[in-house]
Parts: sequence; C-alpha cells; structure tokens
Amino acid sequence: MALLALLIVAAAGTAGTFLARGRAGGAPGVGIAALAGFVIAAVAMPADATLAVGAAQLVVTPYARLWLIAAAVALLAVELVSRAHGGQRNLPFAALGGLGAAAVALTVTDGAAAILAATAAGCLGLVATLGGPITMPTLRVSADGLRSVAVAGAGALLAVAWIGDDAIFLSSGAVAAGVLLMAAALALRLGAVPFHVPLARLVGTARLAAVPLAAAWLPAAFAIVALGWAQLGPAPVAGDLTGPRLIVALVAVVTIFAAGVVAILDDDLARVLGYGLVADGGFVLLALAGADPAVWPAARTWLLCLALSRTVMALAILGLEGADGTRHGRELHGWLRRTPSLGIALAVAVLVGIGLPGMLPFEARRTLAVLAVGEPLGALVLVLGALPLLPLARLAWVGAQAPGPAVAAGRSERPVMLPADEREAPTAWRARARQIVRRAALAWQLDRVPIASAVTGLLALAALAVALGVGGLAEAAAGRPPGAGPLPGL
Repeated sequence: MALLALLIVAAAGTAGTFLARGRAGGAPGVGIAALAGFVIAAVAMPADATLAVGAAQLVVTPYARLWLIAAAVALLAVELVSRAHGGQRNLPFAALGGLGAAAVALTVTDGAAAILAATAAGCLGLVATLGGPITMPTLRVSADGLRSVAVAGAGALLAVAWIGDDAIFLSSGAVAAGVLLMAAALALRLGAVPFHVPLARLVGTARLAAVPLAAAWLPAAFAIVALGWAQLGPAPVAGDLTGPRLIVALVAVVTIFAAGVVAILDDDLARVLGYGLVADGGFVLLALAGADPAVWPAARTWLLCLALSRTVMALAILGLEGADGTRHGRELHGWLRRTPSLGIALAVAVLVGIGLPGMLPFEARRTLAVLAVGEPLGALVLVLGALPLLPLARLAWVGAQAPGPAVAAGRSERPVMLPADEREAPTAWRARARQIVRRAALAWQLDRVPIASAVTGLLALAALAVALGVGGLAEAAAGRPPGAGPLPGL
C-alpha cells in the first residue's frame, strides 16, 4: 500500500497542478505541496514494498527507493529556487507526472513495461521546457526532444522484443544486434555523439529550471531501466558481445572527448552544463562496453550522482543569472565575492559529479572506464572526463576579481534588513511564531536571492552526503536491478 500511496500522491499532484494552472500562484503552491508529499511518501515507503496491478507486479528495491527520494528532494529544491527567480509555469506538472511514471519504470518487473513507463516519463518531463509564454524556439527544441525520446523508446522496445526472455538460445549475431540497438537507443536518449544536438539545444534554449528534470533525472531513469535489461538478458552471453562492446566503447570515448572540448570553448554556462551532460552520457554508455558484472552497480551509482550533481550546478547557474542578470562567464567578474555560497555549491557539484579517490562517483567512473577500455586507457578517459571542469575553473578565477558592471548592479546573498518593528522579540510563543512567518514572507517579498542560495546550498550538502556514502547508495546499487522478474510467491 505504501507504493500505491506514492503513486496516488504523484497522480493527484499532477492533476492538481494542471487544474490550477489558470490561477495566479495556484500551480506553484499545489506543486510544492505535492512534491513535499511525494518526498514524505517515498521516505515512509519500505524498501521491500510490492504492488500487484493485474498481471503486472511492482517491486520497490532499496535503490529505487533511494533514487525516488533523491529525485523528489532535488525537484522540490528546483521548484523553490525557480519560484525565487521568476518561476517556471509547467515545471510542477511535469515534475510530478515524470516522477510518477519513473516510479513505475523503476519498480515494474517487466522490461517492456519499464521502457514504456520511462519513455512516458521523458515525454512528460519535456512539458517543463515549454515555459510560458510559449515561444517558437522553445517549441522547436521541445519538439526535437520529444522526437528523440519517442525514437529512443521505440528502439529500446524493439531491442527488448528482439532478444526476448532468454538470450542464451539466440545466435551470437542476433544478441549483438539487440545490444547495439539498445545502445543506440541509450545514446539517443542521453545525447551522446552523434545524437547530441537536441540535448545541447534544449539546455541552451529552455529555462534552466527545466534542465534537471528533462535532461538529467528522467534520462537517468531511462538509462537505469535499459542497463537493467542488459544486465539480466544479453550480459550473460559474454563471449558473443566483443564486437558490439568495442563499438559502444568507441562512441563513448569520442562523446566524452568531444563534449569536453566544446565545453572549454563556450562561455555560456548553460551550454557548458549541457555539454557536461553529453559527456556524462558517454560514461553511462561505458557500462554496455564492459564485460565484468561490476559495471552494473557502478553505472547505477554514477547515474544517481550524475543527476544530483547536474541539478546543483543548474541551480547555481540559475542563481547567478537571477542575481546578476547574465550567465556568461566573461560578464561575471566578482560574482564569487557577492554570492560565495553559490561558489561553494558549484564546488560541491564538481565533487559529486567527478569526486575524489575514495568517493562513490570517482570510484564508479573509474570502474566504468577501466572495465570498458582497460587500465591504461581508462585513466586517460577519466582525464578526458574532467575537461568540462576547465570552464568552471575559469569562472572561479573571474569570480575572485573585482566586481564588474553586471555583478556590481546585481544583488548579493546578504539577507535584507527587516524593519525595526519586525526585529522586536515578543515573549509569547504564539506571537513569536507569527513574527517568524511575517519575517519569512517579508524576506521573500524584498529579496529572494538569499533564500534561493540557501536552498541550493542545502541540496548541495545533501548531494555531497550521498556521494560520501550516507544513505547506503553503494549497497543499494549492488542489489536487485529493475525488471528482475516477479518475486516468488506473489
């Protein structure tokens, strides 16, 4: 019943945000409340919850539960920061609908049903990129994204149908064709080279608040399902997949290198984020290129760290744009002096996305690289994967300098001073509670930058805790994969 309650919260929140879209301030309030309810339901849901729906069975694993909690908390933070910087009209609807469909994708025990649910989640997530009012550029990139999601889903479904229930009884050529088809679908969904253009355009054109949902969390859910299918079906036929693995490894390495080089040459922080996501997709593809079973838990670990890292980075860039009116690095001289907590958040995003030796993301990336291309080349792949850090290093150097015109005219993170009557300390607890509420409302009206920066910082700390092992990510990722089949006796 706990999983059913989670799905009911997602469905009710999706319907509520859709019905409240016509009312000023209605959808954001409903969306924030529904996302908070989703977080509570996910935390309260046991890791072994099950739900039978006709012939289908939904089984909650520790990894699925942790992923849903992290996604809901991250998207709640995105909605709060988005509200502070102008808002994104369709984000609550897309987030709740996408989370509900992703919950089905990560728990259903049938591979085809999981692919369908992950594809539906991706389609719902793209609604957030439309914004309001809808413009032709955003409509065009949303249509391109929808086409990519649909084609990737169709390709993944074809791969599942091609392989069937047991790959052992198929010829080596048939298994290789199925794996290559799934790899192509995964590359298209993640924006790997040569399918990177729709993702790059989406991140550069859509509002930044929509990027974590549409370009990080929901593609990660699709990848988790696709890799779970590969682990359970074609992976045991190890000797027959040497050729496909070499092809996938080549595409992954080219993607990582090309995305890193382009990110260095760009000055728009949103596009730097987008090409970082393209490089991340290359690391995910490395899981299909590795023959060792250790690639599967490493890939699941990396996918959660990836989504958390890119969410924190997107919120920090959104905070810089909201405070200083620009997201071009050359115009942000002195930003680090005015908004230091955003600098800390960006540093944490790097730690969560790349990490240091011993941290979960670093070890996961190293495992993927070494098992896919071998020990000497694996180290080179890790170095190439760090290329997107160079624009951030340049941004930090610019931020330490004297404030330029844009930053000087912008807003800082220092909280505004409240009127004298609001600073008085009443003795009665009820009066004190009313004063706290008035202070929060007044601070929201006067200057939302400090509040948005605080939310970004809290999410960054939570992401860092996950990357350090708090919450048991390593153990959860090593457990039962999605689509592992019904549990005995149910």
